[in-house]
Amino acid sequence: MKRKMLYLFSGCLIIIPLMLTACSGNGTEEPGLTDEQIEALKAELAERGGSSVFTLEAAEAVVGFPVAVPQYIPEGFYRQERIMLSQLGSGLPEEMRHGDPVNIVDMFYFLKEDEQVMFSIHQSLGKAGIAGGEPAEICGVQGDKKYLPADPRRKYPSEILTLAIQKDGYSFSIYATLAGPLDEEKIEKILCSMRYD
Repeated sequence: MKRKMLYLFSGCLIIIPLMLTACSGNGTEEPGLTDEQIEALKAELAERGGSSVFTLEAAEAVVGFPVAVPQYIPEGFYRQERIMLSQLGSGLPEEMRHGDPVNIVDMFYFLKEDEQVMFSIHQSLGKAGIAGGEPAEICGVQGDKKYLPADPRRKYPSEILTLAIQKDGYSFSIYATLAGPLDEEKIEKILCSMRYD
């Protein structure tokens, strides 16, 4: 039993950093997914709480809603190839679930010359807020804002700004380092530029 737990823990230590590390932007494309592959990814999301795909089309097929992308991306940033999918409430017994599971799409963008300067876009269906956030006007609507002080122990040690809004029945948030070319004005501009292709 101890050996199995050690293998499981070791596997997590390898897989989690790979999921969160930026991939080189070499344009990897994923062929169109078959219905069986989409169903397998949906099952993985429900059972494990997480999965990843390479294209917006694949993400939309798995989570069941259109995925928006920022139309404004500051110069020098690139998008991580993997689009991360997660599901709140996955793996919980039926009696512990409250309503339908919530699917979430996360896209990560990194500054080419310094990958500790980054932002991620988070989208889900329905209303969501930021834990500990304060009300603020963002993109001309009521939203939430939260600052995290700089912390050298974090993967991204600089100050962090998180902004969140609700639009057209969806929740959007951006988690960004206040570093390099990213300031509060640019971070809000990225979030306000979210559109469906």
